[in-house]
Amino acid sequence: MKIAFVGKGGSGKTTLSSLFIRHLAANEAPVVAVDADINQHLGAALGLSEAEAAALPAMGAHLPLIKEYLRGANPRITSADTMIKTTPPGAAPGCCGSARTTRCTRRARVRSGSTTARSG
Repeated sequence: MKIAFVGKGGSGKTTLSSLFIRHLAANEAPVVAVDADINQHLGAALGLSEAEAAALPAMGAHLPLIKEYLRGANPRITSADTMIKTTPPGAAPGCCGSARTTRCTRRARVRSGSTTARSG
C-alpha cells in the first residue's frame, strides 16, 4: 500500500504522516517513509537528532522517481508528469490564528498542566 500526505504548506502533512508512521511501526507493520517535501522535517518528527536529520539526503533531485513510485499502476493518473509540484490553490489552513479557532480546538489536560490541544 502506498499512502501520500499532500496539501498546502502548514496543513499538517509532516505531523500527520509522522503520527501515522509511528502507529504503523508500533503495530509492527513494515514502513518506508519518504519525505519529498521541500522543507524536510519528517526525520526530526520521527525522533532523529538535528544532526541525523540533516544527514538525510534531500529527495528533491529524485522527484520524478518518487512520482512514478507513488503513481504505480493507478489508471486515474496517466503520467507522473501530471503530478504537479506546487501548493494547491485555496485559503490558508483554517485553524490556527483564524476566527475558526474555537471550532478547531478544545482544552485538554496534559500531565500536571493545562494546554490547548487541536482536535479535528
